[in-house]
Order: sequence, then C-alpha cells, then structure tokens
Amino acid sequence: MSFVFWTRRLNRDPDVVGRTIWIGRTAATIVGVAERRFTVPNNRLLWLPLTAYETVYSVAPKPTVPNLLVEVFGRLPPNVMFAQAEGQLSGVAGALQAESPLRVKLDPRFGLGRLSASTTLAITVFVIAVIGLVLLLSCANVATVLISTAITREREMGVRAALGASRWRIVRQLVTESLALGAIASTVGAMFAYWAVPTIGTMLEAPAGADLAPDLNV
Repeated sequence: MSFVFWTRRLNRDPDVVGRTIWIGRTAATIVGVAERRFTVPNNRLLWLPLTAYETVYSVAPKPTVPNLLVEVFGRLPPNVMFAQAEGQLSGVAGALQAESPLRVKLDPRFGLGRLSASTTLAITVFVIAVIGLVLLLSCANVATVLISTAITREREMGVRAALGASRWRIVRQLVTESLALGAIASTVGAMFAYWAVPTIGTMLEAPAGADLAPDLNV
C-alpha cells in the first residue's frame, strides 16, 4: 500500500504488515508500505499482483489485445549496461511470443514518474523561483514595517541611551524583538499550511493518492 493510504486509513499502524484488508469482495494481505515519495503510477493507493486481476475484477485480463501497453519501471545495477538490459528483456519478450506479441523499448530518460528528468528540473526551478520572489517581497514588506517602527522609536532609544544602555544592549533588544516576531510568524504560517494545503488539494480535486502533507524539511 502507499504511504498516503497507510497514513490516512490506518493511522500509520506499525503492525500493518500481514494484516488483511478487503478490496471490494476480495481479501488481501498487506505485504508492505511504500516509501512516502513512491507514487508510481499516478499516485495509486494500492498495488496488487497481476495474477489477482481476475479475482478482484471478476474478469480475466486480455493480454492479446492489440497495442496493449505495459509499463515497467526498474533500476539498473551498477555493473549492467543499458544495452545489456535491453537485450535481456527483448529475449524474455521473444520467448513469450506464443502467448502475446511483445515489444520492449527502454527509455533511460524517464525516472520513477511520468515526467523526464529535464522537465522535472525545469518545473522545480520555476516553482522555486516563484516561491523565492514571494518570500523576497514578504521580507521587504516586513523590513519596511520594522524600519518605520524604528524611526518612531528614536526617542525611546534616546532615553534608553541616556539612562546608560549601551549600543550593544539596544541592538540585542531589537534583534530579540525581531526573532520573536519571526518565530510567531513562522509558527502561524506552519499551522496555516497544515490546514490549507490539504484543503486546497481537495478543492482542486487532487488524486486520492497524492501526499499533500507539508514537508518539514522544506
């Protein structure tokens, strides 16, 4: 099962492996939970062996249908060349010609997803640039407010200095105030993200298997 299904439906039960769940009228045994980032293909919630197809859907798969596309994702070992892997898979496909005509085409440009590495990189750079611009504008606005506040507090700082406060002590006070403001703002922003991101995903009709939980690393 997917990490999202394990989290939402089973509350991250640590003893989930070996547990039986029902898929329609079919009992299935859980053999593992995928990593959080594994969403192939298209944010699925569950993965079943192909041999269970007929049991779950009450109809046998039709491997003899023309142009039937079966996508297989894999990772090459360090000592195996691309051409070698393609040759081995072509040999397997040739041995199955009696059952179904198969053709093997390997594409090294694709990773565990639907987009190529170059496309993913371009999208990532664009999103980071937009987010960086938003953060820059936000920081500029906050800095402007703090500068305006500092100007209005010139008299207060003059009184503090006249009473014996050193410049370093005044700077420490201002830095402490700024850090407190930043901590409060970050906490409120994180709480809002945990509430808003899943809600926005629901409004946009995101796939059921999409992991919409905010990432603490980000």
